[in-house]
Amino acid sequence: MKNFSQDVFLPLFVLQLPQKTLARYELDQADWVEMLATLLDIDVNDSSVNESLISLEDFCAIFRVGLLRFGRESFLQSYLEDIRARHMGPVGLAMEAAPTIDDGLDIWRDNARMLAPMLDILARETADRRVYEVGYTCDMGEIADLYMELVLLMTAAIVRSMSGGTVVAEVRFAHAGLLPPAFYRDTLGLEPVFGQDVNSLTFDRAQTNRANGYYIPLMYQQALQGIRDLQENIRSHLRLSFRVRQFLQRRADEGQFPSLEEAAEQFNMAARTFTRHLADEGSSFRHLRTETQFTLAKRLLRKTSLPIKTVADRTGFANLSAFSRAFLAASGQTPQEYRRGDAEPGAAEPGVTPADDVAG
Repeated sequence: MKNFSQDVFLPLFVLQLPQKTLARYELDQADWVEMLATLLDIDVNDSSVNESLISLEDFCAIFRVGLLRFGRESFLQSYLEDIRARHMGPVGLAMEAAPTIDDGLDIWRDNARMLAPMLDILARETADRRVYEVGYTCDMGEIADLYMELVLLMTAAIVRSMSGGTVVAEVRFAHAGLLPPAFYRDTLGLEPVFGQDVNSLTFDRAQTNRANGYYIPLMYQQALQGIRDLQENIRSHLRLSFRVRQFLQRRADEGQFPSLEEAAEQFNMAARTFTRHLADEGSSFRHLRTETQFTLAKRLLRKTSLPIKTVADRTGFANLSAFSRAFLAASGQTPQEYRRGDAEPGAAEPGVTPADDVAG
């Protein structure tokens, strides 16, 4: 198995359940916001929970916080007691509102990799059984067994809820159980088998081949559209331009503004190849670098009281004059006007196109 990839992303909404679970231990909203800002550099007040993505490494970092602070047994118990379909975003909502139980399982099988890219699902379906064998795509370290239980047990619980309690999955794990058997029976109404050759979920087709009593056509169609939007969002995050933007933002926060050659080297490409790939995506290094400068400038102007000259220095401009001209050309406002919030009706936010030719 490979290590975590910088190119693997999960939707921000997958953190809703950890947030709820951590709240059991008196982690309030302000603490949660501060933790995400510190660990992930995410301001959840300015982010869309359905559109923003986080890296796999960042997601696992949140899990480690829970494990280190509360212990895996306590954390797992709280997590499983809190699970709801909505914690799987549009995938969970589409499962719940699907016409049949089988339709809901098809949605889970086809889209689980968006929510759990660290797991690989192999479907072995027969005329009377649906069997899903689940393995790892990467090394998850000490949280592997915990995460495997969460995904399989959460899926089994959602299907059970969809069927009004009539569909009970057979759940098998390759590891030893993290909690006593009574917990799984009392909390989830099932008894997983541990120490098996593979991790798997098995459903009886005689139970799943039936109408879903919670089928809501409009909600189902809206959830399917949500899945399509999520798929496109993830695809966009795999593009080179997005990864370059993230790289530039990280370096800008460190007070550095790499050259084209330095950025190309970071992505193991020759400068000409790097430029061509960005052009194929309708972008350019100059555009992304200038965009990064203005994103940082806006944040410093609005959220700090630093002198304008200091903002110019920290955003990589040659001098205050160059910064002021670029800001005015891009936004129709001076930096001072933007700081005061004196936007004229219809004035654009500081952009990147006019500044491409004047940024220092």
